[in-house]
Amino acid sequence: MSWIPWAVAVASLGVFFALGLAGWPGEFVAAGGMFCEAFRSSWIGQPANTWSNLGFVAAGLWIGERARGGLAESGFTPNRFTRSRGLPVLYAALVVFLGPGSMAMHASGRAWGATVDVVSMLLYIATTSTGAPQARPLACMAMLPGPRKTTSAAYRTGSPRE
Repeated sequence: MSWIPWAVAVASLGVFFALGLAGWPGEFVAAGGMFCEAFRSSWIGQPANTWSNLGFVAAGLWIGERARGGLAESGFTPNRFTRSRGLPVLYAALVVFLGPGSMAMHASGRAWGATVDVVSMLLYIATTSTGAPQARPLACMAMLPGPRKTTSAAYRTGSPRE
């Protein structure tokens, strides 16, 4: 299943570049222009905002690679997130999709780009806030390099209530 974040990355970035090469179909509405860098008259309207989103792709792929083979078997602190094989992969794929989702808006300035951006964020928020992957920041911290045991009950179990 660790191929899923890679598939999301290749597919979503492929669609991004295909739409860019097609001249960003649709009407330019300066989506995100009020809050972000000024649009330039190039095929990437907001280059800093666009290319910095590749960090989400890299982070999601890194999470996906860390999740390969299961996190609990790798010595990570056991909780619902680390014991699962599917939830870390889902989380990694959602993190990957945040990048191209945001890139669509910042590069194109089109309303559909803003919609893709919002959908990527809502998917991430809905999944992590419902407790589905129990992926709140503590689960992500469980995958960072370094000491894997701690005295914090929240870090050890994923939630003070477990």
